[in-house]
Amino acid sequence: MKKILLLFLFSLFAVSASALTITDTDVDSLHCGESTVLTIHVENEATASIAKGVRITAVDPELGLFFEEFDGGSITLEPGDGLSLEVIIETDESLQHGTYIIDVALYEDKDSPEDSKTVELDVICNESMLRFTDIDVQVGSKTDKNLHEKADGYDIDRDAEPGDRLDFDVEVENTFKDLEIEDVVMEITIMDFDDDDDVDDETSEEDIKAGNDELFKLDFDVPIKIDEGDYTIIIEIEGEDEIGRKHRLVKRFVLNVDKESHNVVISKADLSNPFLGCERKTELDVTVLNLGSDEEEEIRITVENSELAINKEEFKDGRIDLETGTDANAEYTAHFSINVEDASPGSYTLDIGAFRDEIRLEDTEKINLDIRRCIDEVFEEEEESVVVVVDKTQTKSPPRDTLGLNFLYTIIGILLLGLVVFIIGALLIKAK
Repeated sequence: MKKILLLFLFSLFAVSASALTITDTDVDSLHCGESTVLTIHVENEATASIAKGVRITAVDPELGLFFEEFDGGSITLEPGDGLSLEVIIETDESLQHGTYIIDVALYEDKDSPEDSKTVELDVICNESMLRFTDIDVQVGSKTDKNLHEKADGYDIDRDAEPGDRLDFDVEVENTFKDLEIEDVVMEITIMDFDDDDDVDDETSEEDIKAGNDELFKLDFDVPIKIDEGDYTIIIEIEGEDEIGRKHRLVKRFVLNVDKESHNVVISKADLSNPFLGCERKTELDVTVLNLGSDEEEEIRITVENSELAINKEEFKDGRIDLETGTDANAEYTAHFSINVEDASPGSYTLDIGAFRDEIRLEDTEKINLDIRRCIDEVFEEEEESVVVVVDKTQTKSPPRDTLGLNFLYTIIGILLLGLVVFIIGALLIKAK
């Protein structure tokens, strides 16, 4: 839902001055439910008159606000003349407390603006009892500290590069003396960061007791494919006190992404089969990516190994070019067929190179290729190596059945013992 209503009023004024520019902006803070006026001054500082259509826009992404005014070419501005634009801003009482950023842009029959300004609008509602006590932002290996003391829209004093990690440590205080603020959460949004899409993340909810601080942490990775330039970071803290009132903080920073002029890298190198046996063929895909700020021409990709007599390249007579940033043509994949039919078993390293301007080496990579003995050959050799030796000079008698003999001897012994007992018994009876 839009929170601000803009009404545009034009009036010509006479000034003195070398192009169509926004010379000044002015706005007063306001309370929720009140209105204020944003004044925008535009001048023709060129030496010739301007009779083209003039379009002025005012945008606040956080509020979902986009408003524009176009005069349709009906206004002529002589050199030194200008116009004054008044923007009436009305708010309702549901608007959140904080500082809002309105981006003002001036167009002269073109898609890109002739001039632009950033206007801060302070909206005072129920005062937040949350307070930033420390903000540190680490970009790569370097940290910009105490950013809570900086003005809204501050440029972080550390430039980011593709692939850098961004770490945000934000400390927030509950300034109440007797009330707890519950379910406090931090959300960070980086505008247009990933291929023109916003990137955002939020922490888990925390309860902050009266007079206490809480540290919130989030991290992001700078995309590998990104356009050089400035990116707006919005840090939002929000919670609710014990009696149901919301408390909110907003802080904005600007992160600059800087890139080397030339930086072509090998981003991927894959063998379809890095382990070869009986089949001694495989495919190698090599992807190169332009991380630099300059477009590159005459890209050449090479694959070499002297032991395997491999010396391949993809150049296409200098017709491989790389765009930059998020352009789909900022990367290129080359395909190589590798045939090592006559190679001996062993481990080999393929050396990959990426060049710009045909001969300027930008990056190298190595990938291993293992060639193993064919399993069929191993079986054949093992069969040939098996020797069966039969010694015909010795014969072995078949084993005797010793179990049967032992049983017979046992029966005979029992019978003899019984006979002896019988004879002794008979003699004893006779003696009586």
